[in-house]
Parts: sequence; structure tokens; C-alpha cells
Amino acid sequence: MHDFVRRWQKTLKELGYTLDLTQMFTLYFSVKSDKLILQFFHAEVLVDYLRDDEGQVKKGGEWIALDPATKENLEDLLAKNPCSIAGLVLRLAWRAGLLRNEIQSLQWDQVDFDKKQLHLPNRDIPICEDLDRCLAQWKTLYGEYGPYVAVSEKFHRPLTPESISNLVRITLRNAGIANVRLADLHYNYNLEQIAGHGWQQALRTTGLSRDSFWKQRYKVAHVEDAARSIENHSLPNNETCDRERLQKILEDNRSTPAGVALWLAYSAGLQYKEIAALTWQQVDLEHSMLRLADRDVTINDEVTHLLRECSERRRCEDAAQVILSPQARKPMPLERLCKLTRELLVQGGMDNMLPKALREENERQMKEDLKQRILLYTAQHDGITSEQCSDIFDITKQNAQSCLNELLSEKKVERDRGFYLTIGKGTIAQQRKSLIKDYIARHDACTANEISESLGMSPRMIQRTIKPMIEQGEIIGCANKSRSGFPFRYSITDANN
Repeated sequence: MHDFVRRWQKTLKELGYTLDLTQMFTLYFSVKSDKLILQFFHAEVLVDYLRDDEGQVKKGGEWIALDPATKENLEDLLAKNPCSIAGLVLRLAWRAGLLRNEIQSLQWDQVDFDKKQLHLPNRDIPICEDLDRCLAQWKTLYGEYGPYVAVSEKFHRPLTPESISNLVRITLRNAGIANVRLADLHYNYNLEQIAGHGWQQALRTTGLSRDSFWKQRYKVAHVEDAARSIENHSLPNNETCDRERLQKILEDNRSTPAGVALWLAYSAGLQYKEIAALTWQQVDLEHSMLRLADRDVTINDEVTHLLRECSERRRCEDAAQVILSPQARKPMPLERLCKLTRELLVQGGMDNMLPKALREENERQMKEDLKQRILLYTAQHDGITSEQCSDIFDITKQNAQSCLNELLSEKKVERDRGFYLTIGKGTIAQQRKSLIKDYIARHDACTANEISESLGMSPRMIQRTIKPMIEQGEIIGCANKSRSGFPFRYSITDANN
């Protein structure tokens, strides 16, 4: 290979074309499938692979945007090839943005004529009317020869990647369309998707990553898209659709590192640095807990089941971390993990739900569930205090007070001297007060324990009700020194008799 490259570089230099080694190796790999060129060196033929519209040699790996005249010539070429293997391959590259390996591996079960989509492993591509018609005719003629779409018209065998490249190159050259490669058609499809639908939608249909989009070759596209985004504001967020879409992303990618990370971020509220550093020693599947360095995190049944599946797939030689790269089985760097999860979200249509927003959404949902549990307990036990709330639900006093304050602001509870009651329970409190007062009036003087046993109320509830009655002068309390502990005996004041 090096001998070929050195010899070509020397001859091209004599013809006035100066190429560095990177460009020469790009040239070699672009024509290495053509055995005639490798056997019999023709400099002018090689130059055609590198020459652009102005006669200059293109840089290695550079893609070109087609001008209107070239697009018109391509349309004429496709019109002349309504149902041929060349017309089919050109349409798949230009109308659907497929790369060479995707064209070669495309099968009929990935073509959905009802929904007019191509279902690729990493994306779904809409099929235009022209491509739909061509695929339908091609399936009628050659669909019986196997599962693959791109088959030879003569031998009825699947095309190889090299034969696809040669077919496109020869077809375009015969049509007078020079210096256009298969990759250029894919590139122009991406540009049209960005221009027509915005970069978020383009990432979902083209398979591009966010990093690829921001490279120099897409500079013009994303500048124009940014300008259009300023003029056309995005649609308001639909919370229900977002949750359904997020749930679909989580279910479809539960076996991938990015999918597991999203589950932990959304359902357990972990930060991404905690997810990247999480080890199996910190995972307690028996008690559904994650034992982090600074706290213990409870996980729901779905996350527990997911982590159990990951544990079963774990190999003996794997590292201790939970999130590992699929091939090397090594701990995944934090930057790589964040990038994969963001791409997964964008491809799933969750442009507005970045990792921080996921945690905030999960925390908000968990707090709403906690408030509902507090409200239910308050209704069943005729009230609650912030201290009781903290003890019963195993949360900090600050979180307990925050939940109670929110319930108070939402007018779901009412507050009485630090005691929170559900709305409408004030009449019950009045009834309780009336019952206690009537009991004291009938028995002249009695202790809180006697009232509790007779009325079926807790002593603490009795004390809480009696205290404001004493302050208001409705009853009086005197210590009974004749009994152990000097319990207070309560009686009605003369003014209330």
C-alpha cells in the first residue's frame, strides 16, 4: 500500500497536483476496490476522484454541497432510472440519507410501506413518494430473491459495498455528473433535513450525533437553523407527551449504558458523576437500596429489576463499576456517558429534557407522591405536626415542613397552632371539643386518661384539645396530690356552668 501511495504522490506532483500523505491515503482507500486502477496506474483517472467543480483537488474527507444545476441533473437521472438498481441506490442515498453500509445491509422487513418509513437500528427515516414508488416496484421485481433490498439485477445476489460505490460512480459519470460521491448525497440529505425541519429533528432522522452536527462541515446549516429558531419559537412543552416519550426511551434502551444511566438519573435522582462511579458493592438489590458515600437512596421495583438484569449479564473479569463500555467492558468516562445520554434524549425527541431537568422532574414527582401520602395520613389520623411528619415518613424536618407548607398554600390542609388538619376537619375538631366538654360537665372532675378511655381518643389528642380550652377559661385544671404523679383533674368553670 505504501508503495502505491508514494508512487502516486510522485506522479501527481509531476502533473502539478501536490497532495500530502493524508490526502493520498484517502485517495487510496477511495479507489482500492478498483483493481484496474491499482494494477495499471492512470494519473488522470485518479485526479478525477479528487477534482472539484473548479478544477481544484478536494481535501481528504471533504464533502460538497450540491449546487442547483447538479441537483437538477440528478433529478433528470432519477427520472430516467425509475426502477433500476442504480436508481434505487441513488434514491436511498439522496432521498433517505443512507450510507453505503446501510444500503448494503437494508432488508425488506425494515421497509414499512404502511407507515412509509425505513426502520434502521438507530433511527426511523420517512420515505418520500418517489422512493416509496421505486421500492414498491423493486420489491415486485426482485423481492423474491432474498431478504436484502439491494441485489444485482443480473445475478440476483446482494451487492457488496465496493460494487455499490462503483455503481454510483459509473452511473454519475455517465450522466455527466462529475466529482459527486455517495457520501456527498448523504451529506446533502442531512443539509436538507436541517434546513427543512431544524437540527433536533434532523438528528433523529439522519443518525447524526450532536458533535457531528457542530463540526465545520455543518457550519452553514446550523447558523441558518439558529437564525430560524430565533424567528420561530418552539412549541410549548406538553408534559404528558414528554413523560410518555421518556418512558419509551427508557424501555427501548434499558440494556444500553446510556439507558441504564437515564433510569438511575430519572428514577433514583442520581447525578451523573455518581452514576459513573457507582459500583456493585454499593448496590443492595435485596433491600432495593443504593449505598452511596453520603446517603442511602431507595430505588423502585423497575430500577431494581433493571440492575438485576445488568448483574446477570456481568462477567467475572468485568470491572466493579455498574456502567461499563459495551465492547471494552471498562468503566465509562463521565464525559462519554453524558454525551451518550444526551444523544439518546435528542434522538427520542426529548430536546428539552437534559440530565439536570430529568433529576428535577423526578424530584418533583417524588415530592408530589410524598405530599399525597402525608395528606392521606392527615385525613386518617385527624391531623399531623411537622415533627410527626418527619418521624413517620423518615424525612428531614426541613423537607417535612416544606411539604406541609406547600399543602397549606395549595389549600389542602389548614394549620392550627402547629397542627395540620385536612380542609373541612375543623368541624370535627369542634365536635371533639364539645364531646370533651360534655364529658367533663357530666363527671364533674376527671383526668385526661379517664377522658381518653371513655371517648376512645389518644391522651395526646385530649391534651391538645384541652390546652386552648384552659387558656380561653372554659375549663380549669387542678393537680390531684392524693394520687401518684399528681395528675391534673379538669372541671368546668363556674362561668360556663
